[in-house]
Amino acid sequence: MSVSLQMAKDQIRVRHNDEDALIMGYVVASLAWLERYCGDNYDVYAPELDQAQLLLIAHWYENRSTVDSGNVIPREIPFAVEALAGPFRLPTIA
Repeated sequence: MSVSLQMAKDQIRVRHNDEDALIMGYVVASLAWLERYCGDNYDVYAPELDQAQLLLIAHWYENRSTVDSGNVIPREIPFAVEALAGPFRLPTIA
């Protein structure tokens, strides 16, 4: 199951329609990210994967750059997507 536009808007608390295209882009991109991350195992439905997708969408919406510039020293912004999706990831050979 993929997250819907409305589910994503509820997660990031957006009530207007002005950014629907942007948010839908995050929905599509987050699904693609999780499919690549988990491989063929993404076909298994698990609520953890929906939550991981919602967290990824919120992360991208709220942090539209790769670093948190609010700090004196920029740092990478951590998020829990890998923790939720990790158990569903198939092993890969490098």
